[in-house]
Amino acid sequence: MLIMAFRFRNSDTIGTIAMGFGILFTGLMNMTAAVEPLSQSPTFAQLFVSLADKPLLGFLAGAGVAFSIQSSSASIGILQALSVTGQLTFGSVYPILVGIYLGDCVTTAIVCSIGAKADAKRTGMVHILFNLSEAVLVFAAVNILHSAGALDRIWAAPITSGGIANTHTLFNLACAVLLLPLCGLYEKLSRIVVHDDVRHSQGVEHELQLLDDKFFTSPELALSSSDEAIATMARLACAGADSALGTLGAYDRAVIETVQENEQSIDMLADAVNNYLVRLSGHMEADDNSVLLNYYLQCFSEFERIGDYAVNLTESAEELHARGAQFSTTARQELAVLQGALHEIMGYAADAFTTRQARVARHIEPVEEVIDDLVETLRARHTRRLLDGKCTVYGGLGFLNSLTNIERIADQCSNLGIYTIALTDPEIARTHHDYIQHLHQGDDSFFNAEYRAAHEKYFGRLAELAG
Repeated sequence: MLIMAFRFRNSDTIGTIAMGFGILFTGLMNMTAAVEPLSQSPTFAQLFVSLADKPLLGFLAGAGVAFSIQSSSASIGILQALSVTGQLTFGSVYPILVGIYLGDCVTTAIVCSIGAKADAKRTGMVHILFNLSEAVLVFAAVNILHSAGALDRIWAAPITSGGIANTHTLFNLACAVLLLPLCGLYEKLSRIVVHDDVRHSQGVEHELQLLDDKFFTSPELALSSSDEAIATMARLACAGADSALGTLGAYDRAVIETVQENEQSIDMLADAVNNYLVRLSGHMEADDNSVLLNYYLQCFSEFERIGDYAVNLTESAEELHARGAQFSTTARQELAVLQGALHEIMGYAADAFTTRQARVARHIEPVEEVIDDLVETLRARHTRRLLDGKCTVYGGLGFLNSLTNIERIADQCSNLGIYTIALTDPEIARTHHDYIQHLHQGDDSFFNAEYRAAHEKYFGRLAELAG
């Protein structure tokens, strides 16, 4: 009814969940009815008597079932269905429960070995260590209590479905409390067993794998995967721009190659994210998710452009090196001041995307305006040096090209700030230019204070240099 007749938000999801529970309980009832005739079977009765006498068989049975159906909960359900035969006793059930814990370890180990990151593998390893500890603890405790005669009253008595559930719950609760102090030890052991991923900074295979169409049934997960991919683009683009600017003053071929390789990774991610988000849009229903999807579509292209401008900076460095030209000492010092401002604004832009908080994004525009002022000032100072013969033509062209690329990177950061602020104030998205003009006219006290602080900071450094 929920799936076919109703059309309210998440009706399909709720209906599917309800249908799943119905199928689950129907299956358990059918299984219970199917095994009920076994209560009259002497062979079946003897089998469970032998499990109490030979717990190793119970371990193997429980582990085999849990591994085969890949679910400890379903294994418990099967055991509960078999309890209607009246042949199961506590002595035969407990080794099966321990075996289920062991079988669950094998399932976890297989899942964690398939395309998981180191942290995910460590999580799986902690789960395995906990289950192994639980199995050992339950086995030891039950045998000690049985030897002391504390379990004689229930050892050979038939156990019901509810009794199995209570026993399973008791084992889990007791082990959780007793093993809680070992969490730190499990974490250390997991780090010893599972080493960190060995991946170059430009490797984006993991992010590409996350962009999986199977997440389309849960758009929140798909958007989370997109967020991680774009965050990687942001990290590579901002680090690349920072490194590329450094090569203008000190040529380094290895750094240039890294920046260019990172740009290839950024382009790969940009294409993948764009295609993924476009396909995802056909599966979107909630307005909140649509707003976030549009935000990601805007942001990834800005980070891609920052990566492009970083490559432009490396090309300027290579051209200077090929011609044997270089910047004057003063020009290098000026670029160092500008690099500080660029590093600051890129940090704000990356943080604004990561946090999606307007309070972080509002720091961007004042620094962008200061960068514009710095670029204008440095162009004028460069012209004076050129007229005074203190700078070569080729060096001058490289310097001016670098200023242009830096200014454009700051512009992309400004766009990222506007997109982030617009998440909480959609009106700004429609009046982008009016909002910027409002800030630059001095009508915003926060902008004015931030601008003055950044201006004093960077122009103060510039004033310390020899003209």
